[in-house]
Amino acid sequence: MQPCQTVDVESSSLLARALRVLLGPAANRIRAEREVPELASVGVPPLFSLSPSPSLVHHLSVAGYDHFRYFLALPSQRIPRWLLPVAGASGMLAGTEIYVPYRWAPRMLKSMVIRMAKMGYVDCLCPRVLLASKGPLRLETLVYEVTGERHPIFALSLGRRASVRKLTVQVMRPQTPNNTNREQSHTPHHLLGYVKLPLTDVASERVRHEAATVERLWNFPSLRKHIPRVLYAGDWNDTYVLFQSPLEGDIGPTYLNGMHEEFLRLLWNVHRIEKPGKTLIQKVAAKWEKVAPLLGAKWDALGREVLVRATRVISDKVLPFSIMHGDFAPWNTRVRDRELLLFDWESADWEAPTTWDKSHFEVLTASSLGKSSRHQTFDVESGGTFFMLYLLNSVCQFLEEENYRAISYRQRLLIEQLH
Repeated sequence: MQPCQTVDVESSSLLARALRVLLGPAANRIRAEREVPELASVGVPPLFSLSPSPSLVHHLSVAGYDHFRYFLALPSQRIPRWLLPVAGASGMLAGTEIYVPYRWAPRMLKSMVIRMAKMGYVDCLCPRVLLASKGPLRLETLVYEVTGERHPIFALSLGRRASVRKLTVQVMRPQTPNNTNREQSHTPHHLLGYVKLPLTDVASERVRHEAATVERLWNFPSLRKHIPRVLYAGDWNDTYVLFQSPLEGDIGPTYLNGMHEEFLRLLWNVHRIEKPGKTLIQKVAAKWEKVAPLLGAKWDALGREVLVRATRVISDKVLPFSIMHGDFAPWNTRVRDRELLLFDWESADWEAPTTWDKSHFEVLTASSLGKSSRHQTFDVESGGTFFMLYLLNSVCQFLEEENYRAISYRQRLLIEQLH
């Protein structure tokens, strides 16, 4: 864990930008107590500090600030991935649920934080982030209007991909007999839901798409226990916000099994159609034409070869299409009562081949977790054509995310399939 030190706000621009989205466009950043009189003279905006000191907090209190919330930035303020509430051991422990890592290094970091919190070393952890306001934050007001909770506790997570980054807020209610001294309680916390606040235009489009998708899926009773519910969605605080109910359960398995198959059948049954193969080829080709010039000559040749082969093999066939989650992966699943729960619907497609979600799962677990892949078993009849079209389609999505490692991996898979 890094020692406490003063951190220049400019070096933590990502964190500062995320906090402005959380607090609102009027939010100010503050470095030292000498800035307090100037800020107090222009109104009562919320403030944040990446190097809070007792002296600064004292000056803010004198200026009328009465709500102070402290967070721990991990793994650092320069590379922030998550912010945990410094609200006693139980608040920090509950906040760690916002991040469920599958790789070894992040799991070790999370394990270390949990051990330190359980041992009572919360006050020793640095670096700190302070949010201060006069009265509740706007997000706290929204949470109260939706859930009735007046004293929510937040944990925050920032995505990894800059172009589609969003701030995700885990909203919690302490399980206490009364509201007194809530944030010092060591009793379990009740999870109220998750708020998504996009930090880019592309992320905003995805969050809006997710809200519309989940609301539409909620119309099918068979899916309701498997998906989150939209508690609130709309323009808010000069951005767009999506507030969803939580899906609590065990970490989803890293191998496809009967639970995945059963859920996918439920998903396909609520919206299943048949279309000629040329419809799929045209859809993928339209996306590919937009991105191929950005990938170079080798990719252009690969794409053309895939589309030519697909035209020859499946163009005249009638194929089943249905809803695709779009990011069907272990980290987007939970298991409760031996049933699969699925969240993060921002990449959903209402008319996609029924094999694509399983192909996505296999490719991601193979590339990210080193699992063996069985993708060819889903696509025997077409000689791998559906799988190659999936790879080409996913490259378009990963280019938008600037995930070049994923693109390179799919290029290798396509070459293997073709040759």
